[in-house]
Amino acid sequence: MTCYVYHIHTEGMGLGEGYIGVSVNPKARWAEHKRRKENPYLRNAINKHEVKFDIISVHDTVEDALWQEFTLRPFGRMGWNLVKGGGKPPEMGGWNKGQSASQKTRQKQSEARKGKYGGDNHPRAKKADIYCAKTNSVVAKDVVISVWAKSNGFHQGHLSATARGKLEQHKGLYARYT
Repeated sequence: MTCYVYHIHTEGMGLGEGYIGVSVNPKARWAEHKRRKENPYLRNAINKHEVKFDIISVHDTVEDALWQEFTLRPFGRMGWNLVKGGGKPPEMGGWNKGQSASQKTRQKQSEARKGKYGGDNHPRAKKADIYCAKTNSVVAKDVVISVWAKSNGFHQGHLSATARGKLEQHKGLYARYT
């Protein structure tokens, strides 16, 4: 199988700069580089500069092409490359990125999450005091606004807005974070 080593660069860059890659279909790979965003160095270069895509060598085997890539990128973070050459590209987002989980897996995930981060147990839950706007007396003390609002028929977002100072009151109540 024919395999190509390519160089993405700007005018005047040598092989020590820019991006070195390997592909069996360089035209499709170039289109993929322009479309995908997993490499921020390369993405910024494509957006900001007039970059060129040149094939620097053609090989009969993938191993030979990967060896040349390794000789040009023996270390990570050289030029616009994130990892050293000679291997597969880095996996961005995990081994199963883009794959749908089975219904059985989704059910297990759902069961594991139940009750873990809801309401008072959420790590970012902020406690607040709820006051009556007419009498300025405390209606509820040290409650999580979303939980209290849901159980008492009030709008959580509007009560939270009173606590942040964005609204004066909501249905005769206001909240203040403790």
